[in-house]
Amino acid sequence: NKALYIETADEINPTWHTQNGGSLLNNQLDFEGIQNNWFGHGQNSPTTSTTSIPGALVVDNLLSTSALQTIRQLLLRNTHWYQTKTPLEFGKYVGSYVDDGLHDPLFLQLAKQLHESMPRIMKGHELKYMWAYKYDSEWESGIRLHADQAAVNVNLWVSLDGADLEVEGFGGGLVVFTAKPPGEFECDLYHFMIFYFSFWRCQLLMMLNFSNY
Repeated sequence: NKALYIETADEINPTWHTQNGGSLLNNQLDFEGIQNNWFGHGQNSPTTSTTSIPGALVVDNLLSTSALQTIRQLLLRNTHWYQTKTPLEFGKYVGSYVDDGLHDPLFLQLAKQLHESMPRIMKGHELKYMWAYKYDSEWESGIRLHADQAAVNVNLWVSLDGADLEVEGFGGGLVVFTAKPPGEFECDLYHFMIFYFSFWRCQLLMMLNFSNY
């Protein structure tokens, strides 16, 4: 893929800086309550999150309407998807990264506002990396089971609802396991074990709870 077409947020939506009072986030959300849920001290409500367990939660309608629309256009229009994931090993999708194309100021402003809106969760954890993935609609495969190297990991699902390939009994979207890698494991070794050794994977993951978002 090549950068044959690149359009900025300023070109797509020149007023994104000032819409919704300058916030890219949904200002109707109770971010204090969201943080309480993260630490296991709150109760789920329509203004916080739909589902949560300590250390993992899902927040519906996190973005403002205008921000979501602009982000979708940025990701659909621009050809900065330089990494291709091979179908047999990873699934069939392409990736874009903050150090290689995915660096529109809107994305960086969003990271800043998330940090400011949830200081108790984000304290001491500055933005380290950012990426986006786009999938082949005709290939029913997503990202394989993996662990990310992050103290706080934020996943934004910005596809239309119709793009969610829901499986009966399991929902759709993102499956989050509550398992943590053993302390002595490096990330590459952990990925090798869970991908190539099904017995070890089942022993580690399947006996534990998971949340399907």
